[in-house]
Amino acid sequence: MKIIGVTGPIGAGKSYVASLICKRGIPDIDTDEVYHMLTDAPSECTKRIINAFGREVMSENGGIDRKALSGIVFDNPEKLSKLNSITHGCVTEKVEELLEEYRKKGEEAVVVEVPLMFESGFDRRCDLVVCVVADRETRISRICERNKMTPDEAAKRIKSQKDIDFYIAKSSFIVYNNGKEDIDAQIDRLFERISEA
Repeated sequence: MKIIGVTGPIGAGKSYVASLICKRGIPDIDTDEVYHMLTDAPSECTKRIINAFGREVMSENGGIDRKALSGIVFDNPEKLSKLNSITHGCVTEKVEELLEEYRKKGEEAVVVEVPLMFESGFDRRCDLVVCVVADRETRISRICERNKMTPDEAAKRIKSQKDIDFYIAKSSFIVYNNGKEDIDAQIDRLFERISEA
């Protein structure tokens, strides 16, 4: 079974591109959704995060208050690294379970959306890594609309991430998603690469 990793910076449209691939018959695992599932209610992952950051990050139902947690780690690289070291292991374990389920079902390929693809090392599990990119202005506009942020807040989020060149240099296939390109033609070319992988 082929594993197609999809990554890219915030606001580039990773989930949109992943959804277009899925419409052509390849199932999708979104690691953000896996993380939410593991932290929305009490779990081993939740327990580890609360032990590391205190009860102030615990929600009323025993899950994680992501807004409170974000306030602690966003501008603190050391604390963010600590959080990532906890969550990467939990999320990877669950993703491996889901991949095994798809393998047993006889799926020929699975898309896995991973924002921190290279930082987590998940790229080593992929047969092909697809990077979705868009220009800065397009990304700021999307982040403002989706996350209800000001342009300055969106720009700060972008600045906190790796540069686009970092993603491009490490990926096998690039999808340009500024809203002007022919996405379908790019997906056609991607499927040719998938069949070759």
